[in-house]
Amino acid sequence: MSLFSSVIFNLLLPNLNGEYFDELTRGAEHRLYTVLFYLLIVNAGGLVLSFFLSLLNSVAGSRVALKVNFEVIEHIQKTPLEYSNKINPVFVTQQVNNDSHVVTDFFLDFLIQGFVSLLILISTVVLMFKINILIGVLFLLAVPVYAVVYFMFKKPIYQSAYLMKNEQSQLFSQMNRQLSNIQLIKQQNWFKSLKQELLSHSASFMKGLIHNSRILNLASSANGLVMQLFNIAVLYIGAVSVVQGKMTIGEIVIVTSYVGSAVSSSRYFIDNFSKYQTIKASMDRLEEHLSVAPEMNNEAVLSTIDKVILKQVSFELNNVHILDGYDYVFTKGNIYAVTGYNGRGKSSFVNVITGLYQMYGGNIFFNDTNIRELDMYKLRGELIGIVEQNPYIVSNNFKENLTYGLTSLRDSELDLFIQSFKLEGKMTETQSQGEMLLSGGEAQKSSIIRTLLKKPQLLILDEPTSMLDKESTVCLLETLVRLKNEAIIIIVTHDSNVMDICDEIINLDTEHNQKKPQVYLASP
Repeated sequence: MSLFSSVIFNLLLPNLNGEYFDELTRGAEHRLYTVLFYLLIVNAGGLVLSFFLSLLNSVAGSRVALKVNFEVIEHIQKTPLEYSNKINPVFVTQQVNNDSHVVTDFFLDFLIQGFVSLLILISTVVLMFKINILIGVLFLLAVPVYAVVYFMFKKPIYQSAYLMKNEQSQLFSQMNRQLSNIQLIKQQNWFKSLKQELLSHSASFMKGLIHNSRILNLASSANGLVMQLFNIAVLYIGAVSVVQGKMTIGEIVIVTSYVGSAVSSSRYFIDNFSKYQTIKASMDRLEEHLSVAPEMNNEAVLSTIDKVILKQVSFELNNVHILDGYDYVFTKGNIYAVTGYNGRGKSSFVNVITGLYQMYGGNIFFNDTNIRELDMYKLRGELIGIVEQNPYIVSNNFKENLTYGLTSLRDSELDLFIQSFKLEGKMTETQSQGEMLLSGGEAQKSSIIRTLLKKPQLLILDEPTSMLDKESTVCLLETLVRLKNEAIIIIVTHDSNVMDICDEIINLDTEHNQKKPQVYLASP
């Protein structure tokens, strides 16, 4: 469609226009009406083609950009936690979305329009030489001059575009952060201070935008000057040729149209080479994420988890020495507490056990299989259940929030948990817009129920009672005691009530700078 549309507008219309002026000078009135009719038909057809072509380009571009966007996000999700935990999610979301669309639009356009422009360029140059050799030669001389201007601006365009895009992402990140904390802003009356932060980020972005625009416009003006001089030369040569009787007025109309098409096609390539530096900045920003190797995940699977074995495991995170040559065995039928002061690495400890952190020394085995050989995605999806410390609200329907991701479910079990945790009044609630509003305790109960319904073989709970009322805490502890023979249960906690039901307590706090955690049996 693009090729056909370009043939109409760049090759067929110039010939009809030229024929019209030649017939006009000859005084052939009957032929004028025929040419005008053809012009009307061709223009109408070209407009219809352009409409559908624009629509198809828009749809195709959006689809491909979203696919790129989603695949980059999925890649980031599968990078090691050591990398993904350090990124600013708002910054990266805006950056990946923007860069995906920019890169996709450029390459799709270049794939289609570049091919068409090349054919039009070759065709119009050949036709120019047929009409007037001197004009053809002048055009071939103007293109290298145009290219030299591009190479002069290549590096400044790339550098300014890269800096501008980063400043833009920072600005959107700051805006999102403020919209995510409106209650706190009101409580602390931080309106003026936060507005100043926005103005500061905005000033940095505008500075980068102005610098980038200045360079782009300067490059465009320089290239425009080259082409204007060439067009003046073409008009002069055409006028002399008409006076000498070597060309008709119609041929001048045709050749100037061909010159315009050839200039437009060549400018398309040179402008895109110039624009490529801006696109390359977006490509490099995407590549920064894609160049991070995904976390290790192999193919071995298990049907049960009866024990978890740590052999000479060492691990350090953010300069906190968490484990050093540590040996331990977790077995089904026991409840284990992991305790220690804030920041000691309790959550990181269980993240190592479940394969979320992979930069550790030593070996970890599930049953007798090294987790480096296991499909940990499948294992965490089917046999491992984790109650997170800060539960994530996964759905705007409360019941779906309790059952999200479960492949099988008994309604009787769900009803029992709902009654036990006093959530009957929430079951019919649905939030139509925005995130469902749950209290800290309700969100924690949702995470606990969802994890227990999964019936995991390895159950890990990170500070599960931190937001629970006394009655719900008792309900949870009774449930865990009842389930201890069916799963390995590990609880990260400071709560003495939780420790009372544990068989062993792992204290990560060090005494006298010892590096190995203390392990002792809980009181009967």
